[in-house]
Amino acid sequence: MPSGLVSLVELKGGPGVWGEALVALDRENLPGEAWELATWVDFMEVGVQVILGLEGQRPVAFLSWQPLDQGLVEILKLAVTPASRRQGWAERLIGTLVEKIGPQTKVWLELRESNLPAQTLYLKQGFVSIGRRKQYYSNPVEDGLLFEKGT
Repeated sequence: MPSGLVSLVELKGGPGVWGEALVALDRENLPGEAWELATWVDFMEVGVQVILGLEGQRPVAFLSWQPLDQGLVEILKLAVTPASRRQGWAERLIGTLVEKIGPQTKVWLELRESNLPAQTLYLKQGFVSIGRRKQYYSNPVEDGLLFEKGT
């Protein structure tokens, strides 16, 4: 982790004062798949939650997730700014989620087949590949890989 002050902020019910920063992080790190502020607000009003990583007061990472069913949650997005990558942010966000949801809850996620760094990250965190969705993504068209972690 960086040597400066770091913290995690949980956002529920809406992005609040962090809305614009969350949108900027999303656009910077997930171009073509970023949500607008209104989309974040709508999704968070129906249960999507966010864990936001801060260096000082500067947002540098986030993980968004939603409960799907009893004993199951889905990671929707995970992003870390390029300057803050390889500093443990993704691992810390995943660990915080796993701690929050408890030992009986499974975690699902989906990612682009070409996203090899994410595949490596999730495999190191104990996720296993459980399936494939053919041509799930667009721009460019590619398969989505499904991963699961039984906490």
